Amino acid sequence: MQPMDLHVVSMHRGTVLLIPILAMVAGAVRPESHPMPTEQLTLNLVPSGHAQVAAHQVTTPLADARHELSDEELEQKMEQFRKDAATEPDHQPMALVELAETATPQKSRAMAAVRQQMRACNDIAKLARFASSSLLQFRGYEPVEPTVSDLKAQEVNIKGEEYVTEKTCESATDVLRNLINQERHLEVAFMLGTVVATLVAIVCLSIFVGMGLKPPPPGYWKNGSRACCSFSNDFDEEIDVTAELLPVIQKLVDLTTIPEKMGVGRDGDWQTHKKFKVTKVLRIENGKQWTHYANAKKFTPSFIERLQEMPDKLRESTEEAWRNIRSVFEARESDPEIGPFLKSLGLDPTKNETLLFHGSPMAGGRNRKGEIIFPTEAQAPMNAIKKTGFDERLGNVKGMLGSGTYFGDHASKADQYAGRYHEWKDGVDPGSVGEVAAMFLTRVVLGCPYITTQSLEQLRRPPCIKGHFDFQLDFSEVNFGTPWHEKGFELEVCEHPRCDSVIADLVIDGNPKNFREYVLYEKKAYPEFMFLYERLA
Repeated sequence: MQPMDLHVVSMHRGTVLLIPILAMVAGAVRPESHPMPTEQLTLNLVPSGHAQVAAHQVTTPLADARHELSDEELEQKMEQFRKDAATEPDHQPMALVELAETATPQKSRAMAAVRQQMRACNDIAKLARFASSSLLQFRGYEPVEPTVSDLKAQEVNIKGEEYVTEKTCESATDVLRNLINQERHLEVAFMLGTVVATLVAIVCLSIFVGMGLKPPPPGYWKNGSRACCSFSNDFDEEIDVTAELLPVIQKLVDLTTIPEKMGVGRDGDWQTHKKFKVTKVLRIENGKQWTHYANAKKFTPSFIERLQEMPDKLRESTEEAWRNIRSVFEARESDPEIGPFLKSLGLDPTKNETLLFHGSPMAGGRNRKGEIIFPTEAQAPMNAIKKTGFDERLGNVKGMLGSGTYFGDHASKADQYAGRYHEWKDGVDPGSVGEVAAMFLTRVVLGCPYITTQSLEQLRRPPCIKGHFDFQLDFSEVNFGTPWHEKGFELEVCEHPRCDSVIADLVIDGNPKNFREYVLYEKKAYPEFMFLYERLA
């Protein structure tokens, strides 16, 4: 299974983060009111198409000359208004106009206090009303707030047109319906356009924010973060952690060094040293590499999930072989010094994330004839891995497990690929004792491995979880082991999910091997630690 595109994942994250933002905006938007110094209650038709009673400025001489009522007279008027409203609902708004015209400015301001009791539209209706009325404000209309709470939830007829009272404004559809009834097409178009533009803006903002989200690096890094996500991965540093980690790395190297298996075999017959002394430990903090690795791990299915999809026979053999391999790592995890170090890394056991060794030549590395093949750091594989990570495309298809990136669970195995450094005088091999080399201690996501007892030369990707290998392998030539058509594998083109890695066990093609080898065919490894060491007799 290939990891999903980072932008798609990020867009999903960004959309989730913006949902509460949209809710806050919707709750905050409302038409503004502008109280005037001299107020009087009148009936207003606001641009949203609602009949409202509001307090605003009296500017005519006639209004200034209104008869002022005493408190008793005003109370009598109010009582009569309530009775009329109960018996003749249709006359309620006009009666309220008459009452407002006779009330004093002081009494008008007192009645305006009831606006606190007015039932307002919900957030969406307020947003819609604001959108539909904004354009009319440029034409001189002034939107106002309701100030009276006892208008009945009903439609009223004023000058031959029906209006809905503010109390029945429960959604944006009420606003839209009234605007359509009044044939205010410009306001309707502006309202719908605002909604569409808002949705488009939310989607674009979600994509923009989502693309900026990055998986957080480990919290113990210098550039680490304990947050759920990060907005920057633009860092690349080598942190010297020798004082902190040298003892535990030295013990891990000692535990994974087998002297009697060094200096023998096809890959290690040149070794004359028998142990290693760690001299320096670096932690590689590369933001872009970590982002790729974290996303690849996230979308790798768990080992248990894949096992359940396997045929019974393949599942049973995989479980048994993996238990034997797992015992090697359990011994390290139980060590009083190495165990806490491994636990601090936060490895994911459900996806078989583990720490493996990888040897690679530094600048000045030589071949088996003593010839320098990597004269500068820019040409050295070690430097390339630090900067860009492992690249399975550079593997050799003639390797025992095909073209991939190889790792080992023992330091003495990874050392075989870390290069030679002594100068050869007169063409004589001076031996390897005293050379200074380096290797990586790498995070590797093995996922669901295919564990083999046969060589798989020419392999470019793992078999599927049903045990099918690529059909074109049948036409590949091999240098060791049996031809593909004689291995007994099913060769076919299929659409089943693939295993995540391949592990060569300790017996291959009937011959015992000194070490297991672990191979990845895509970028699911991160070179977190690099340590320099001296080869000792």
